[in-house]
Formats: sequence, C-alpha cells, structure tokens
Amino acid sequence: PLWLQRRLWNAGIRTINNVVDVTNYIMLLTGQPMHAYDAKTFANGKFEVRLANKGEKLTLLNEKEVDLDPKDIIITDGKKPVMMAGVMGGLDSEITSETTDVILESAIFDPTLVRKAALRHANRTEASSRYEKGVNWDATEKAINMAALLLRNDADATVDEGILKATDQKREPVVVKTTASYLNKVLGTKLSVDEIVKIFDRLCFKVDVDGDNLAVHVPNRRWDISIPADLVEEVGRLYGYDNLESTQPVLPETHGGYSEKEEMMRRMKAIVEGQGLMEAISYSLTSPEKAVRYTKDPKELVEVKSPLNSSRSAMRENLMTGLVDAASYNFARKQTQLALFEQGRTYDHDGGKFNEHEHLAAIYSGNTFAENWQHLTQKVDFYFVKGQLTNLFNAIGIDPEKVVYEAKGIKGMHPTRTAGIYIDKQYVGMIGMIAHAVTIADKALRGSELYGYEIDLDTIIPMLTKGVTAVPAPKFPAIQRDLSLLVDKPVTNQEIENVIKSNAGKYLTELKVIDVYAGAHIDVGKKSIAYNLTFLNRKDTLTDDVVNNAMDKIVAALENDLAIKVR
Repeated sequence: PLWLQRRLWNAGIRTINNVVDVTNYIMLLTGQPMHAYDAKTFANGKFEVRLANKGEKLTLLNEKEVDLDPKDIIITDGKKPVMMAGVMGGLDSEITSETTDVILESAIFDPTLVRKAALRHANRTEASSRYEKGVNWDATEKAINMAALLLRNDADATVDEGILKATDQKREPVVVKTTASYLNKVLGTKLSVDEIVKIFDRLCFKVDVDGDNLAVHVPNRRWDISIPADLVEEVGRLYGYDNLESTQPVLPETHGGYSEKEEMMRRMKAIVEGQGLMEAISYSLTSPEKAVRYTKDPKELVEVKSPLNSSRSAMRENLMTGLVDAASYNFARKQTQLALFEQGRTYDHDGGKFNEHEHLAAIYSGNTFAENWQHLTQKVDFYFVKGQLTNLFNAIGIDPEKVVYEAKGIKGMHPTRTAGIYIDKQYVGMIGMIAHAVTIADKALRGSELYGYEIDLDTIIPMLTKGVTAVPAPKFPAIQRDLSLLVDKPVTNQEIENVIKSNAGKYLTELKVIDVYAGAHIDVGKKSIAYNLTFLNRKDTLTDDVVNNAMDKIVAALENDLAIKVR
C-alpha cells in the first residue's frame, strides 16, 4: 500500500516488495529487526541457528560473497548458511516475485557478536546497528505478530503455522535502587518523594517507596537504564533542564600554575630553544622495531590491540625514533640543516604495570653554523652535540664533575660514536651518532650523518637543587700549567682526568684538553694528549711551590697508575 511505501521513503528506506517492506516498517515502528525467508529454502524442514564453521561462504543480498568467521552467528537450512544473523540475509533465501510461502523471523542475537561480524565484513546495516545498541525483549513476539497481521491485511496472506519458538527466554524488569536525596543532590533540586514518583509514573515505571529509599522497576523497553545515574537523567529530563537552578559549585580555592616538575621541564625546553633548536612533536605510536631502537635496556612493549597499520602498532620507548623520522621528512625535501628537539613521554610495560616517563631528545645535522664568509664551515660532530648537552647541564645546575660519558653499544646508534650518560653513577641517557645501518635503509637519509642525545627527565629532575648561587669574580690570581702526556690508545680521557683530579688537591678549578695528536713522530699504538690545568685559591694568593707540589703528585700518579709518560 502507498501509505506504507511513503512512510519508508520518509525514513530513507527504499521499497522492495510487500513482504520485505513490512519487515522494514515493523523494524522502524518497534526497533525490532526482522527478516523474511522464502520457505522453499528450508525444503528439508530444518531452520538451524549456530556459529559458522571455518571455510563456509555466504552470498549476501547485496551479492557480496563473504568468508564466514567461526564467531559469526548464521542461520542455515540444516546444511548451508542462508543468513548472517543480525546483519544481512542471503541471496538464496531472498523474497522475490515468485515467492508464495514466507517464513518470518524475529529474534534477539548477541549484540557483541553482531557488532563484530558487521565490522569484520564491512557490512553495517539498519538491523546490525539496532542489535549493537540493544533491542526490547518484550517486542520480539509482538513484532512478528504485527508483521503477520500486516501481511494478512495488505498482502492477502494466510497465516498457516503460527509461531515456532526455538527459545523463549523471559527477562525480568530491572530494579534500580536509589534515594530521593541522591537525585536531589545531583540535580540541585528540592523535589519531594511524591513529585519524583509522579515523574516515574509518567514513564510507566513502578516505584516502591520506603521513606527516602526508592526501588524503581524499569521495563525491558528501557534497556538503557541500569544504574542510579540513569534515573537522575530521566528525572532531570522530565522535570525540565530549564527548571534546574544555576548554582556556583563549591570547590577549594586553587592558585593555578605549574608543578615544580613542570616548571623545570619548561625551563629546560627554554634553554634548548635558546641554543637554536626548533621543537618537534612526533607520534607516540610507532612500529615495534622502532619503539625499542635507540634504547639501552628495552622493556616490554605497550602494543595497541587494533592498530590502524603496522607502523603505528606500539607505543614508543624513546623520542629519538620520532626525531629521525622528522629528519627523513626534511631531508626528502632538501632541508639538511637541522637542529630539532622534542620533550615528551615514552611508555613501557614493566613490573606488571604500564609506565610513562618524561624524556628530552635532540637531533642535529649539517653544519654547526650556517655557511658564511666570516667563519670556517664546520660539520656537526659528537663533540659539538656533547658541548650543547654540557651547556644544558650547566644551566640547570648539574655539576659537570658528576657527569660521566662511557662508550656504550645501543641498538640503532653508531657502535664507536655513542656514549651512555651517567650522573652519580646512575644512567640518565645516551648521546651519539645514528647508525649507518639506519640511514642507509632510508633513501632520504642515505649518506648523511645525524647526531643527537636523549635524556630521562624523571631521573634527572630529582637530582636538581633549588636555585642557583652566583659566585663573585676571584680576588686573587690563578695559575695555569700545561701537561703533555704520551699514552696508550686504549686509555680514555676520562681515566686520565679521574687520576689528575684525585691527586691535584683542592685548588684545581679547571681541567681541559687543548690538543690530541696521533701519527708521525709518535710510537704506534700511542697518542699525545695535552691538558691545561687551572689552580686558584679564592682566599689567598697561590704560590708556585703549592702548584709545583700538586703537579709532582699528578705526574707520579699518572706514571704509576696508567703507565703514562710525561713529555
């Protein structure tokens, strides 16, 4: 009939035939999805509902053939599938102009399985969207009776067999307990118990009253109500949101601002920006391989259950991977002079719990300064980046004497140009060059040299002390001495400095390398290192005798402890 077609058109549903249109109309009217089958499909007398078997296929009404999953609910004729339950019917059981006998089906299917099946096969329908959200159990049998009535009245149908019930589970109305005082407290109202009961009467909710306590019987047609907060919504909706008084919430006074940790992180970002670096913000999600690259001791990964793609399936355990990706993006566009940093969080699953850590990382490429006729062009190297990091440590109040750099092998970093950073013997990060294996694998980065560092702020910030004390210029002159040493190549600068500092006495204020040489006129396996030592007594004039005595102790210790020859 035209009246039914018009109503379907107005609802955005195309008309098909008198049987299918009736099931769609009943679905719109009651919210209960229905399906009609050509009875010839079930010639063997079986109508079976089960989970699909692996390897089974079904051609849907939209002529799309799908490979059924063992978690898909299907309806079969006893052998082969004829419908994906709750989603869409099969083409073989379709109602056509030749159909004379019809089987109507009205059911409740598991919402989760229906939702996953519709998503799995990219086939979300009007029926599946309703099953996902829930349907009224009380309307299932009413809907099939209404459909049969319409077919009898408007399609000259005869109801032959009546209703066959596979299961007929009854669902008792949900009882939600609350109090009138709770409803008034949340809404900010002063409704009496009688007024609240009248509101529930308008919804046809039976209410048992015991003083302030209310037990509300919620009919199955309102499956969206299950907790006291749902009742608050209903009372507020019917009472009228415009009738609720506007009141200022009672909250403790707060002065705002950042925590000490946040203040320090912002301070460090400001220092790094002052060094000429630009801030980058990269994805927290990356591939499992990149997530643990550039990490000294990788922990268990935090992986996403339903990733968009394999390159965004795990949470990062370092910031360097995002900066390397940013460098690749820039290099592909001929931007090779880079100085980028990122301050952000890394993630891991360690000790049975998920952890977040604040890190700061930087990456450099190109020249230390833009090319200019006024100065010599110099490429970024390990020592330039180490100097940048040392400046940062000095600015935030970390004593350079406490910072130690030790050669370390870290995945993704150059094997001989990478060091671990230790403060008071505690590992706080790494510094070095990105491995050639990484840059060669990336077409944009091939042939380039990238240097950078990454530090763990969660470890460093607790080491910082409040405030910085300014020291006045010394009143007395300092004495400087140079020391040239012939050492074995395996001996590190750190080992030499440790010996010098432990034997120089209390007046040594500065120690720096001024020259390193290896080659002609030096024995094979040896290198020459020259140091400049600065001695200063802030309370009195320092004499040569004191300095000479300190230098003698230093020379003796170097010869005895490290077999070093003083040149």
